[in-house]
Amino acid sequence: MMLVSSHSYFQPLKNALFMLFDQHVRRSEDIENLLAHILAQQVPTPGWKTPVRFNLGDRMTQHAVQAPQCPTIPATGDSVAKLLNYLGPRNLITLVVLLLTDYKIALFGKSFSALAEASRGLAALIYPFTYTGTLIPVLPKNLADYLMSPVPFLVGVHTDIWESRHCPDVIGCDIDGGKLVIPDNFIVPKLPDLVDKELVHRLTLVAKPALVSADLAFPPKKLVQSPGPILDKEVRAIFLLTLVRVLSNYRSSLQFSRIHPEVQTKLNRQEFLQSADPQDFKVKLSCAQSFQVFIQERGPSFRAIDLFDKMMEDYDEKKIEYDTQSITLERRVITVRNEFIMNEMPKWNDRVGI
Repeated sequence: MMLVSSHSYFQPLKNALFMLFDQHVRRSEDIENLLAHILAQQVPTPGWKTPVRFNLGDRMTQHAVQAPQCPTIPATGDSVAKLLNYLGPRNLITLVVLLLTDYKIALFGKSFSALAEASRGLAALIYPFTYTGTLIPVLPKNLADYLMSPVPFLVGVHTDIWESRHCPDVIGCDIDGGKLVIPDNFIVPKLPDLVDKELVHRLTLVAKPALVSADLAFPPKKLVQSPGPILDKEVRAIFLLTLVRVLSNYRSSLQFSRIHPEVQTKLNRQEFLQSADPQDFKVKLSCAQSFQVFIQERGPSFRAIDLFDKMMEDYDEKKIEYDTQSITLERRVITVRNEFIMNEMPKWNDRVGI
């Protein structure tokens, strides 16, 4: 049995599938009524501030679906936080860099649910980019030959499938063991040194705050991770701020051709790269398919804007220093984190306070 939806409401769909399976195992005659009840539920659309509440036949258990406020910003729940805990800061950074530069990536582990969550979280981490490769959260065993595909992909496979295949051009990520399997002939694109140090420091600060302040005579009061959904948004805010820094000059590097019926948008690579090293992340990124789509979508001036565009407008490189020594989250990270939280939980401000 399979539920198909155009909306990314992973947990409610999973709950509905479990309920249907339970009714099937019991050989209940009410399964058709339950299926009709599921299909008749109201579907929230982006922008709704009130969640839609419903039950799936069990009146004691109520479910709620909250639509994101902005349709272009992914909703992740706590999947990114779980991914950080699986892999650690350094491996997560490497995985995001590889995903943005069109490498073939296979996440493998023994839990199908964890693979699906990890795939969803990783794809969301590259916002404002949209992953343009093939995304298969869980690859069926009878499609294992797809690992030999010549095109970029992000797939989740069971450990048994991964160990039974020899994939010399695929980067493996063991979410159970928290390690990356990178072929010897692969060269991972390099982030600028200060950008890399800042990113590692900030991720360590939210993932293991006690480690950052271990040598301080008077450490701050908060020495534990934030709750999953909040940690999730902190990690996403850190990566988004890094991408804003890397892409700070992309608008000034665009060229528009108006001799065609539709305006053609092109990138002046020389101005954008500014004599970067050939192995630099920015060079590899500018050649990636997701970057070409990004230019076409976010190049035109007259279009709907979102959080990324507002951050680009406010960004001033001269006023922003690299954060590699702080023991608490910077105000900029907290502000962006709150934006992500309010996108998924509009009532959060009323409950917790910012």
